[in-house]
Amino acid sequence: MMQKTIPLLLMTILSMGCTHHSTPAGPKGNDARPAFIYNPSVNGQIGGVGIARPHLHGPNAQRNLAISRAIDEIARQKGTQVQSWHAVQTTGTRDSATTHMDSVSIQTTSGETIHAVIRQMWHDPANSELYIWMLTH
Repeated sequence: MMQKTIPLLLMTILSMGCTHHSTPAGPKGNDARPAFIYNPSVNGQIGGVGIARPHLHGPNAQRNLAISRAIDEIARQKGTQVQSWHAVQTTGTRDSATTHMDSVSIQTTSGETIHAVIRQMWHDPANSELYIWMLTH
């Protein structure tokens, strides 16, 4: 009985390894993320998604950072040079510290202006990240 079971088991394992599984681009199962995260460009319009975690300076700063990142993504797709810099300054004593951070994003467009509008925003309830989808127009 055991001699018949081993070859059958081996054939089953080998046949499973030879099957082809295609993975669709986009949400899987009960993933509640919106489709724009996976496919930001639509009908020939270049799209970009900016993602920002909760910001030290509150929701407006988080939103501005996500917008800046979406524009950066669109600029990169258009072959635009994107430069970003961050300045962090920490002051304080041994027992306490204060941190101040400035974030600036500069899009160098070689004479081209990037026109983009916000199409949708989504706040991930699992980690409080903000997703902003922008499209060129």
